[in-house]
Amino acid sequence: MDKRELIMEKAIELFAEQGFSATSVQEITERCGISKGAFYLSFKSKDELILALVHKFLQEFIDDIDRMVSEEAPELLLQQFYKCNFKRFYEQSDFAKIFIKEQAHFFNEDFFTQIIGYNEMFQNLILKMLEKV
Repeated sequence: MDKRELIMEKAIELFAEQGFSATSVQEITERCGISKGAFYLSFKSKDELILALVHKFLQEFIDDIDRMVSEEAPELLLQQFYKCNFKRFYEQSDFAKIFIKEQAHFFNEDFFTQIIGYNEMFQNLILKMLEKV
């Protein structure tokens, strides 16, 4: 696991335990066993880190759905789609806790831009899935 992934993994744990605002970069680096300098080589700020987490979560979700739509038999597609959704959200429950606790923090232009882009990708995959079914 590279430093960036380690930081993201440990940050999610801390954010879920304490909240985004209450977690310092120092706490993240201590949990990772790295220096603050190593953190700042990977992320400019906690805000950049949280956007990277949003991106990672949504990109993995889109990739899973895309792979499923491409590979799954049409008669099993809807069932697998829901199964995939539930599995992904269950696996990312810490991320969901962060988002629910700290919603106001996420409302900025970069966040909305990311969400709009992923929403468009998701809509295209849904249309592709419905055509296949």
